[in-house]
Amino acid sequence: AVMFEHAGKYLWEVLKYMGIPVEEIDYNFPKGDYYPTENPFA
Repeated sequence: AVMFEHAGKYLWEVLKYMGIPVEEIDYNFPKGDYYPTENPFA
């Protein structure tokens, strides 16, 4: 996780350069935010 903290900006640019749509690039949500299919009561 620490590596991505330092290299995340460059990794994001490389993925975009490779033609991967920005909507397909996922990242962890902050605590308290739920994924669309996540059960908030579990």
